[in-house]
Amino acid sequence: MQAQLQAIFAKLKAGDFVSAAKQARQSVKKYPKEPAFRKFAGVALRLSGRPKEALKFLAEANKATPGDLEIRQHLIGTLVSLDQTEKANSLLSKWLDASPTDVQLSLLAAGTQLELGSLEAALGNAQRAIAIAPENTQARSFLALILFEMRNFREACAEFEKVTLAAPMNAEAHGNYGSALNELHRFEDATAAFGKAVKLAPENVDYRYSLALLQSQLAQFEAAKRNFQRIIKTTPAHDDSISSLVEISSEDEIPSLRLVCEKALKDKNLSEEQRAAIELSLAKALLKQGKTDAALEQFQVSNVRRARALPYDRKRADADFKAALNWSEKNPTSFESHAQASSITKIFVIGMPRSGTTLAELMISNHSRVQGLGEFGINTRFDDFEADPIALASHYVNEMPDLPAGTQAVVDKTPGQYETAGKIAECFPEARFINICRDPREIAFSMWQRHLSGWRTYYTSDMRWIAHALNNYRKYTQLWETQLGQRFVSIKYADLVKDPEAATRHLASFCDLEWEPAMARPETNPQSVATASISEVRSEIHTRSLGKWRAHADLMRPLVDNLDPDLWPDLD
Repeated sequence: MQAQLQAIFAKLKAGDFVSAAKQARQSVKKYPKEPAFRKFAGVALRLSGRPKEALKFLAEANKATPGDLEIRQHLIGTLVSLDQTEKANSLLSKWLDASPTDVQLSLLAAGTQLELGSLEAALGNAQRAIAIAPENTQARSFLALILFEMRNFREACAEFEKVTLAAPMNAEAHGNYGSALNELHRFEDATAAFGKAVKLAPENVDYRYSLALLQSQLAQFEAAKRNFQRIIKTTPAHDDSISSLVEISSEDEIPSLRLVCEKALKDKNLSEEQRAAIELSLAKALLKQGKTDAALEQFQVSNVRRARALPYDRKRADADFKAALNWSEKNPTSFESHAQASSITKIFVIGMPRSGTTLAELMISNHSRVQGLGEFGINTRFDDFEADPIALASHYVNEMPDLPAGTQAVVDKTPGQYETAGKIAECFPEARFINICRDPREIAFSMWQRHLSGWRTYYTSDMRWIAHALNNYRKYTQLWETQLGQRFVSIKYADLVKDPEAATRHLASFCDLEWEPAMARPETNPQSVATASISEVRSEIHTRSLGKWRAHADLMRPLVDNLDPDLWPDLD
């Protein structure tokens, strides 16, 4: 019997879960009174993707060996995977009532509730574990992760720092600490933390990618290239690294990157989404080489594949606009806000992706008394604070990074917040909204060459979908322009690039700022930039992208035919 247990264990350790499950089930029949075989059968079945079969064996093993933490972990995990969350929570409560000082049980409960999105319950169990064992680094790590998920970055950062001090050789602790520091815009410290994680675990792709991405956002392009290249050397089909490397590389580096793309596309294990992403990188590489026709063909190949894998949900997008319209009709005076005005003005730069929102943010935040927040995204918190704009405003302010003395305004550049501008106005009576307008055909031609994240932007793969999204965007901005009055202004992208001084003077006046010459030189702004075109925004202002779509009439026809002329009356 012992030899069989060792054989099954060896198979589990080697990842041969199917064979381990088969042998364990046979052993259950042969040795029905030995619970270890039921445990192994349950674990192997779960790990081989057969949770329904696993549940029976794990429940029996737990009954026979009630104190086995590993059985409990797999049993709870199996119940969660089968959507039996009520049963999972009931078992956890029962075990915790029986063993209230068991640290590992508290952490199992915290981890399960974190996975289920029950963050308050997870927080309570993590705090209970720390109260029992204040020096337990695993408990503190759980607490920090939960605080991070709750977007309480300041407290999460403090907890992650404690973990790094208690476990200085723990790469994961330094990686997590770096993520929290990054959210607080402590970019130098974040770079150092990611660097420590990479030094401790040089083959870990996640830590190295986090470091490389931050380096690229800080315009440390050579260092970023080296790290992206190191990732690709060990993980040839790492699509995010390939995309980032193509974006920041010079034209003479592109031939080798085309070979990287072509090699990666030979991987038969790629998902359709990964394959589409690498095909897009190949298209961008061709475009950088001036091979426009070949590039456009490759963009089409990529977008057709991505559209199949990730279709745009028009009905859901239309329902969201209808909900915003209904909300505005029910709250006609709410824009005056119930909250008190802050001494620090909140400036929200909104618009479609690829419309110039990053450029506008860099212009405004290059003012000596303005702090850029990047895509800070208040719109992601509305579900948690739906009926309490004052609480949401307080939460948002608490999440902001430490601001330099004398800061007069902050800029939140989250393009999709055009959908929720009314609700944001309810939170901040001092808020200003700057809508960046750009020719919808220019926007479409640009975004068709990008894969943006999140279901809301799946439309970029099809010109007809892009037209639908642009029409909805126009409806939103017309609604908020009417509702918000003098707190809302639209600025043309063409004006930003043709006459930066005049445009930034206009922006400064609207934001109650005294204009500074640096505002017209956004390429000198040192802040981190997270955008689909990092290298572009680090270059001097130019007008080369204006009107590019005109050379591609056939490509653009599905878009032009589906733009609503009543919403876009000024198009020539």
